[in-house]
Amino acid sequence: MSVIAAGLFLAALSGNGFAYATAGHFLVGFGPMLWLICQITVRQLVTPAPLMGRVNATVQTAIYGVRPLGALAGGIVAAHAGLHGRPAADRRRLRAVDPGDRAVAAGPPARPAGAGLRIASS
Repeated sequence: MSVIAAGLFLAALSGNGFAYATAGHFLVGFGPMLWLICQITVRQLVTPAPLMGRVNATVQTAIYGVRPLGALAGGIVAAHAGLHGRPAADRRRLRAVDPGDRAVAAGPPARPAGAGLRIASS
């Protein structure tokens, strides 16, 4: 389902973007839910009752324990891409959904110099 969703997201760039993007987001949410239901069912069928808690805890740790590593990897990639890569990608994606929106096409207003986040030193 993920491959189909990725294809729909790419198709969203070529017209009728809202319908394709909606279908892609539906599949991205529906696929993992369907996988999780099937995985838990099979796990409960093959695991002896006295070990059910341990097996479920181990699988949950394996599934959710790697998320911080993914967040760290994403942060490293974002740091190498620079701060201006993401807003530009958002503008292109929004423009694909509604090409006539001039406010989206123009991008966000410029911030005055020195208006960013300041970290106080102690």
